[in-house]
Amino acid sequence: MTEVKMHEEMNQLRRPGWPEIVVCFVIYVVVVLVMVQIISAFIPEDTVFFGLSLSALSAFAAVCAFLGAYFLRIRTNASFGLIRVSGRWLLIGVGVGVGVFALAKISSILYLMLGFQFTNIQESYSTAATGGVLSFIIQIILIAVATPIGEELAFRGVLTSALLRYQPWICIFVSALVFTVAHGLNEITPIAFITGVATAYLFYRTKSIWPGVVVHMVNNALGTILSVLIASML
Repeated sequence: MTEVKMHEEMNQLRRPGWPEIVVCFVIYVVVVLVMVQIISAFIPEDTVFFGLSLSALSAFAAVCAFLGAYFLRIRTNASFGLIRVSGRWLLIGVGVGVGVFALAKISSILYLMLGFQFTNIQESYSTAATGGVLSFIIQIILIAVATPIGEELAFRGVLTSALLRYQPWICIFVSALVFTVAHGLNEITPIAFITGVATAYLFYRTKSIWPGVVVHMVNNALGTILSVLIASML
């Protein structure tokens, strides 16, 4: 199937709309707020299990949000970007993921040089990744596999797909901005925005979440591996 034909067929699909966006947002916020309170109440913050729990929550909240939107009205996989793409696009996703990681690190350094100082929310993730071989494997599965799939389903499959009815760059930048805000104003703000723009653009080009999932996976995996390498040198 040619790219032009694919876009024509996708334009005929019923896309998610504002009802799906609202349901997705509400479920995501509620799950995060409730589960953070439960995790904080029962698990000490300086433990490996605390970091693993937060990583699991990232995936769980996004998947719950996506499922709420998916079962609301449409229930068509292609409408939410659950379609196959060629291996070429997946390889492009790998390359973009490496580029996003490098650019995001440079942006974070500049971000800190400009005087923006925030609480290091990544510390719990680093603790989980550096707690031994088993915790590292579990953390990789959670943060570099489960979380990218969950977040791409919610933010690209629902949000970006719904915004495709508007101008392409409005769709890309608005969805990237929402993705960034969902991660909070902190040291990963530049990383979240760059990742959001890259994955939204790939979704716009392919109408599939999978190239973005690959970008997200590569970026998160490299970040986790880097945190372990840094910890081993300290």
